[in-house]
Amino acid sequence: MNTDEMRHLWQQESQKEFDQFAQWRADHEEATLAEIEAVMDEHLNRVRAAVLQQAAQASEPLQETRHDQQRCPQCGNRLQARGNHARTLQTTGGEAITLHRRYLKCP
Repeated sequence: MNTDEMRHLWQQESQKEFDQFAQWRADHEEATLAEIEAVMDEHLNRVRAAVLQQAAQASEPLQETRHDQQRCPQCGNRLQARGNHARTLQTTGGEAITLHRRYLKCP
């Protein structure tokens, strides 16, 4: 995915979250500053997680190039692919992101 495609996806994700926040605000005219801030943080955390996930996944082609060149630090043999695996992580904002990576092993 190139930079323009990522930027477009990020803008879409941001717009969706801000539209939802605007609707929430319209529905909660009497909300306190603390309530508004908490809801805003939820929406921003979701945007942040989407951007993080897509940005991290965009690094995969670079990692595959490096994988092909990586060697075992103990024996010096080239590492072999042991398949693709998904890993779910939690961001500092409390949102889950899933990364798909290729893992290697020493032959």
